[in-house]
Amino acid sequence: METDSIRSHIALAKEQEKKLYQVTEMIKPISGFLMVIKKSTWDNIKFSDGCLGIDNNYHLKVIASEKKVLRMNGCYLFHTYRMSNGVRDKSHLV
Repeated sequence: METDSIRSHIALAKEQEKKLYQVTEMIKPISGFLMVIKKSTWDNIKFSDGCLGIDNNYHLKVIASEKKVLRMNGCYLFHTYRMSNGVRDKSHLV
């Protein structure tokens, strides 16, 4: 959601909460997600160095190892830095 209204984000989070125990398999590379990774997967598949593209790269390595990547549909993550820098800010990526 491209708004800095905290009330809008709270409302969206409450709506997402209805899907708390639902998951969706992610086929295409992901970016900007909170990742929860099993320790055994982390031990076998490492993140690359750098900043840009590391989440996409990691996702591709995980699915190449024939593991699934699942999105927790009821989880809502709000990046607070966008409140001060604008909803399209990408300065944190450099």
